[in-house]
Amino acid sequence: MALGLPNPQSHARLVKENGKLIADKKCFDEAERINIRVPTGERLKSRGGKPAKREEEISPTGRNADQSTTERKEIRQLGSEPLSSFFSGPTMMFQNRRALGILELDEGVPAESSSLVPRPGGLLNPTTFDRPIVTELVEGAWPDMVIRGYPPLEGACVAAARRLVERGAAVISSDCGFFVRHQAAVAAAVDVPVVMSSLLLVPTLLRQLAHPHKLAVVTADSRHFGEDLLSLDNPRDRARVVVGGVEGGEFLRNALMRPPIPTIVDQIEKEVSACVTQLRAEHPEIGMLLMECTGFPYVTNALRRHTGLPTYDITDLCRLTLAAVC
Repeated sequence: MALGLPNPQSHARLVKENGKLIADKKCFDEAERINIRVPTGERLKSRGGKPAKREEEISPTGRNADQSTTERKEIRQLGSEPLSSFFSGPTMMFQNRRALGILELDEGVPAESSSLVPRPGGLLNPTTFDRPIVTELVEGAWPDMVIRGYPPLEGACVAAARRLVERGAAVISSDCGFFVRHQAAVAAAVDVPVVMSSLLLVPTLLRQLAHPHKLAVVTADSRHFGEDLLSLDNPRDRARVVVGGVEGGEFLRNALMRPPIPTIVDQIEKEVSACVTQLRAEHPEIGMLLMECTGFPYVTNALRRHTGLPTYDITDLCRLTLAAVC
């Protein structure tokens, strides 16, 4: 659930000029402030293999539920235009770079909805990986259903993954860590690396830690975090994993709305930090953190600074996997 957004005052408006989407001056000023390049060119998502219609204007954000529909749906690559057209400047040229494919939750927002540039550092922003991103919506994969676990979604996950490969994805991931339940099925269905969740890192991270240190997993909802998500057969390994969640907070409450309401990054950091503080008080042996939720990479660096602990999230796993392909 990559629903974290910057504070409202930093949102950028995109308009169409001479047939191309461009960012207005406020967007460029904000980009300069945080030292990133602003994407140009049209980048749209796909729903069920059907490309979205182009919009004449990307609407500015608002704070009510109706406006948040526009606010939430990030601009993404359609996959039919030259990769070099999506970012300006030589440092952001994506020529000859194969795409990261992402399976998306079904949030009840039409594929042709207009949207804002995804926040830097998030899973859905190509600048996070210096790669183009293609996305496919998993039909029926509402956030609450994916979190609880719903086996019939497996077929929709496989179908969406195959469409991603057809569109040029070299690696496949997802925008919810609970999709890990479908890791085996998706990996068996395509011929590219599949990393559905940061939870795949758990066995490796445990082996980085000396005994008696523990790994803390921070999830969007620990109430539905079952043993099937960890796949640890060794009881001694399992005893070294502690799990905490931010259920009961604004982030999950907003994420489960239909359609979801974005949560500003400051609030996400507050909730995740409180969860980590509580876990460390209960388990002083914690020596490493792993973020399950795809909405948490926005605050990973802050956690590293505040805790001094090695901290991993889905973007780290995607970078590692992308580095192994052309």
